[in-house]
This record gives sequence, C-alpha cells and structure tokens, in this order.
Amino acid sequence: MSRVQLALRVADLEGSIAFYSKLFGAEPAKRRPGYANFAITEPPLKLVLIEGTADEPTRMDHLGVEVATTDEVTAATRHRLLLRRAGQGVGHRPRCRTLGGLHGQG
Repeated sequence: MSRVQLALRVADLEGSIAFYSKLFGAEPAKRRPGYANFAITEPPLKLVLIEGTADEPTRMDHLGVEVATTDEVTAATRHRLLLRRAGQGVGHRPRCRTLGGLHGQG
C-alpha cells in the first residue's frame, strides 16, 4: 500500500491531536514528545504532527509518499531517470520513505 505523507508543524500539538482524532475517528498511531502521527486507511494518508512554537502559525513541514517496499522506490527512481533522459525531468531529488524506514535518494 502506498499513501501520501503530510507533515504539519503546529503550535498546539495537543489541540491538533484532539482535532484530527475527532476528524478521522481515530487516535494517533504513534506518539512521542513533540510528535504524533495518524495512519489513515481511507483516504490513504499518513498525517504527521510536529510541535512547533506557540507564536508561529501551522505550516507544512514536509510532504512525501510512503511505499511498502524498497523495490517500489527503485522502480520510481528508474522511472524518474527515464523521464530525465527524455527531457521531462523532475525538479529535485526526493527522499523516499518505505513503510520500513527512510531511504535517501542522493
């Protein structure tokens, strides 16, 4: 399964957790100090909440796509290379995260 990962830096972590828990009808899949994430099946979404500072508005921290295996990362990297060779390159090198961990691509 692949899913979009959206990470938000929020001023009020506890308030944000309460809001998204109610919105999704689910508790965070993982919590630690300054961090929580929701692994939602439908729509396929990993929402990450990162504690920011109280005086800053909520902002996007990062955006990504999670995939189940490193084979999917390899296939996407090959596809990107073919696009680049065809003159349809992508603007930057992505960091790819599988459900098993982080895999830097460059």
